Amino acid sequence: MSEKNEAIDACAGGISRYRILAIDKGKLPEAFDAHMDSEFGPVYFKKWGEMFWSAQDLQAKVEGSYNLIALKTDGEYLSHNLLIVDYRGKL
Repeated sequence: MSEKNEAIDACAGGISRYRILAIDKGKLPEAFDAHMDSEFGPVYFKKWGEMFWSAQDLQAKVEGSYNLIALKTDGEYLSHNLLIVDYRGKL
């Protein structure tokens, strides 16, 4: 989906299913039915994904010289380039 909620074609390079979505306060989509506290405030996610947050030491960290955000556990990378999508003012 694009920032305008339109379907788009995209190449696989740099695209993952894992994203950080920035949304306006009070406009949380119903699909995000679980949350956890963080140093930045609550992080909302889909309940079915809770197994990744609680069963493993999942971390989002800035890594490398390009300031990419990696989503990883102690054993593997889930995404080397966690995307940040800004929906503020668009939903």
